[in-house]
Amino acid sequence: MQERKILGTGVPLYAFTNGHQHQFCLALYIRAGSLFESPEQNGITHLFEHMVFRNLKRKYGGEFYDLLQLHGLYFSGTTYREFLRFSIEGPVFGFGFAAEILEGLFEEIRISTREFSHEKGRIKAEIREKEERNTLEHFFLRNVWKETNNEKTVLGYCRVLDSVSLKKLNAYRSEILTADNCFVYVTGNVSEEDLALLRERLDGMAVAQGGAMRKNEVT
Repeated sequence: MQERKILGTGVPLYAFTNGHQHQFCLALYIRAGSLFESPEQNGITHLFEHMVFRNLKRKYGGEFYDLLQLHGLYFSGTTYREFLRFSIEGPVFGFGFAAEILEGLFEEIRISTREFSHEKGRIKAEIREKEERNTLEHFFLRNVWKETNNEKTVLGYCRVLDSVSLKKLNAYRSEILTADNCFVYVTGNVSEEDLALLRERLDGMAVAQGGAMRKNEVT
């Protein structure tokens, strides 16, 4: 495996390529999750994950999932206690669109207020359905990790989600999507040309957003 620096953004890019494979995996890892959230923002990372999907759907005029199918790609997002991961997997011919999706993960959330409220409602329903506070796992976390960051849940609480506005969510997005808080990982059948395309897209993103991502010195 080799580490490279994406010029402009300073985001580390870890590449472990194998030209004998038929597919690739392109992933963005972000240092975020309930482990790093305060009690007042517990659940905001999971909320952000959901809104990224909404934002991509808006960006492509409601045809995002059709385009994924067209390029043979599978896109997923998962929030853990200690990190947030978005990944795109698929055949070699879909890498260009995958790089475009990765670029879109850094964009400002610009969905409508109605969409924002609707998605929060879905998450709150998920919280109520799982009833984490009544599970053995939550009992364990509450008692073993009492008064530590491990006590908090990934999904958070309805009252916390109610307090999160779109403006507050975008402020959180700017806080976690910094060069020293995330990295890109690529594995599978990826060529040097693919990696160059990826760097070009992320460099262009940094310029287009006026340096919204904090830049590090590149050595």
